[in-house]
Amino acid sequence: MLRAVAPMTKKSKIVLGVGGGCLVLPLLAFVAMYAYFSRGIIRWDYPAADYDPMLTREAARALPLIKLAAASRSQAAGKRD
Repeated sequence: MLRAVAPMTKKSKIVLGVGGGCLVLPLLAFVAMYAYFSRGIIRWDYPAADYDPMLTREAARALPLIKLAAASRSQAAGKRD
């Protein structure tokens, strides 16, 4: 037996609209952040090759960090003696 459904009131429409908006906005923000931050990530199945321009660029970006770690390590080794 089918029952008639009462029409939505203005209050329930507002509640559903605000609730839906509160769910959609964080979802859109998450998608935008994922798209922005995943641009520079190299996937695990990336076909690496010698003299690959992208890998060369990534290695060049890591050089200052590598030099800093080596300097810190040598400085720490000098203090132990």
